[in-house]
Amino acid sequence: MPMPIHDARVRSAQDRGQMPDPVELARNRFRSPDDYARFQLFHSAHLARHLSRFVRLEGLRILDAGCGNRGFGTYLATLGNTVFWMDSEAFGSTMLRDAAAFAAGQGVAPRFFAGDIQGLSVRDGSFDLVVLNSVVEHVPDPDAVLAEMFRVLAPGGLAFVDFPLYYSPYGHHMAEFFPVPWQPVLFAARVPGWLAQRVADPVRREQALIGFRSLSRLTIRRYLASVRKAGFEIVHFRKNWYFTEEGQKLLSAVKRAFVERTPSLIPGAIGTFCREISPRNLLRFLFFVAIFPFQWLPFVDELTCPGVSTMLRRPAAPVPGST
Repeated sequence: MPMPIHDARVRSAQDRGQMPDPVELARNRFRSPDDYARFQLFHSAHLARHLSRFVRLEGLRILDAGCGNRGFGTYLATLGNTVFWMDSEAFGSTMLRDAAAFAAGQGVAPRFFAGDIQGLSVRDGSFDLVVLNSVVEHVPDPDAVLAEMFRVLAPGGLAFVDFPLYYSPYGHHMAEFFPVPWQPVLFAARVPGWLAQRVADPVRREQALIGFRSLSRLTIRRYLASVRKAGFEIVHFRKNWYFTEEGQKLLSAVKRAFVERTPSLIPGAIGTFCREISPRNLLRFLFFVAIFPFQWLPFVDELTCPGVSTMLRRPAAPVPGST
């Protein structure tokens, strides 16, 4: 299978010593829609490797529902899949147009449509794989959305669903504006006033408010109830953890050192971590390390675990009692 376009560019950058830095990509991701898409595109290979544990990512009919800044769907299209991107224009009137332009710039023939994620204008069983990447927490009725994803999947088809938990330290989606954990959740009524003081750009401020106000306060237990009600089988469930971009980079380097049996890489990784991390993010990193053990306690995980990811399957035969 040919190397995906993005992977080829990354390999070329590695050969030239110009590998994109994940920390810089993370810091710059909110500068523009394209910057956010580049951030997504960089991390897409890791996510695709996770999906490939469950399905061969080639020749599939894929729906990227709630595609947003389109990076992941673009990557999947470069693997030889037919990808359809959809989203609501309520999150930005130019979003789908910008998404199409970005995909075309990556050599991908875009297939975009606006629509209501709770009632798509497609036939039953139209897709082999549905991707809901940080989407389901923004919908008012998770039951209806998961039921619709069940409908549009072919029997035996898979759905990848991941989302941040609303009651987690930064589940409010506005960590760039509110570095104090849980601040917008505890003082939701004051968020518009605080944003007016901190964000000069009215468009960016309004987009942040739209995203925050759309959050449905989804929890693990509420989500799993919706999954069961829709009739899905849970193929895989895991809790995601986040240690800041600098922390993730450090942990990845340490893991690589152990896998490749090259412990000499660890001092350099620690040195890079110390140079790159800001005092604020160092406090965040230590905070997440300190609360990590508590994610295993019942109900406390809703407050400490940043998010979850799941792989769901529509059974090949109807499940008795499903709706």
